[in-house]
Amino acid sequence: MKRNKLTESDLNRIIKKVLKEEEYDSKRYMFFSNLEQMRRQCDILLEMNPDEVESILENGHDWAQDHIAESKNNLDQVFDFLMNETK
Repeated sequence: MKRNKLTESDLNRIIKKVLKEEEYDSKRYMFFSNLEQMRRQCDILLEMNPDEVESILENGHDWAQDHIAESKNNLDQVFDFLMNETK
């Protein structure tokens, strides 16, 4: 698998995001920290070569697609709940 090399600006951006996570001063800091981590990971996955990812999934790793679908369903439920509670 070809890996993208991180530039200095990439590293600085990642470090700033990690430090931002530490700013959450609440009983639910892990909720926000987990959301930030999910965003980072999604950004990285979306930047990957779609053809390469499809090749990997087609090579016996379709379980990954199932996990993404289930994660989306879980996030949808939390999102809908919080949107309804804040209206």
